[in-house]
Amino acid sequence: MNHYEALKTEYPHLISWTRYMDPKNYEVIDFEKFIQLFFSIDKQLISEGIISEIRNILISTYGNDQDCIVEKGILSEIEIESVTFYQKQIGIMGPKNTDINEPVKLVRYGNLNILYNGYHRFLYKVLSGENIYAYVLEI
Repeated sequence: MNHYEALKTEYPHLISWTRYMDPKNYEVIDFEKFIQLFFSIDKQLISEGIISEIRNILISTYGNDQDCIVEKGILSEIEIESVTFYQKQIGIMGPKNTDINEPVKLVRYGNLNILYNGYHRFLYKVLSGENIYAYVLEI
């Protein structure tokens, strides 16, 4: 069974159809509830305000909010329990423009370890039981 089928079978109550940036509708999972059920932990999402603040810091410091994490961050294996999230929904078909094995991007902001980019890859690795690697940039 592939990851798509596993999610559809084990978490059908968390999956819905949405319309986002593609002209086609696609299926998403309620990521906050998935994390709570899958890990049996009560994880709360952080606010978009904090993400906007981080994005502004990255852009004003490094001139961008993506490449700098790879260029200046440290490649590390991450502990899932220490990660904080902000995306409520994630498409369940996987990443479209990124290799599934590319490390995710994590920003350490104060006492938070925020998954900044790579939610599809994170979900795939969690379902596969694989270790998750991230470029970690502390700001």
